Amino acid sequence: DTEGLLVLSDNWNFIHKLISPKKKKQKIYYVEVENKLTDLDKQKLENWVDIGCYVTLPAKIYNIEDAKNIFVEPSTLNQIPTRPLKGKDTILLSIVEWKF
Repeated sequence: DTEGLLVLSDNWNFIHKLISPKKKKQKIYYVEVENKLTDLDKQKLENWVDIGCYVTLPAKIYNIEDAKNIFVEPSTLNQIPTRPLKGKDTILLSIVEWKF
């Protein structure tokens, strides 16, 4: 399941600046996974992932515990759940691309 922001605009320059991978704007996602992420799993995400017909750009992974040191924007920190679901591994995943 995902949640997100819907942006409607007829200003193509604005939209391009917001979503173009060339602009390298970070999109940060709170992620819960069922199994523990191994170092190899994290390394794969941080390099690239082949999702079939597309190879992703490198991502960045942050531990939830480090979020306060990374993000100074209070609204970002307020969106991070204080407790993950039982048995879930949690990370913050930063990507610079959008896919449909």
